[in-house]
Amino acid sequence: MALSAFPTPWSDPTGRPDVPPRHTPRAAALLLSGTSHECAEARRFTVRTLAAWESEHLADDARTVVGELTANAVRHARAHRPLDTAEAEIRLKLTLRPAHLLISVTDYGDDLPAYPPPAKDLDTAGRGLRVVEALSDHWGWTRYRPTGKTVWALLPLRPRS
Repeated sequence: MALSAFPTPWSDPTGRPDVPPRHTPRAAALLLSGTSHECAEARRFTVRTLAAWESEHLADDARTVVGELTANAVRHARAHRPLDTAEAEIRLKLTLRPAHLLISVTDYGDDLPAYPPPAKDLDTAGRGLRVVEALSDHWGWTRYRPTGKTVWALLPLRPRS
């Protein structure tokens, strides 16, 4: 498992480097080998990152969304792992934007996210994407060729009214 945190570079459209941007996006990434215990590490990474960005108010919702998306990636993408890849099967990326926190999880799986019918009261699975939808302003996925996808969610920075 590797950890990297990096600021996203910006450029001023006026060409004046002494003028700071209105908002500098921040990004942090965590590479996971795809074992189930790493879902907990992804949630801890999310909380630590948001604390460093002084955005602790997002921690509960972000931790929940990260948990759901990484658990889905671990559960559904393991069979699609390239043979020459020993690590970094799943990539979590957090990006703080002016109005949203973008959470994205990339894996080698070809199966697109399935939005199942409403779960029954006693079902123990099948609610993950419904939880992601309830907590986010928008969510979706991007498919890659020959294999892989990124599932993402936008969490609002301000509470909904």
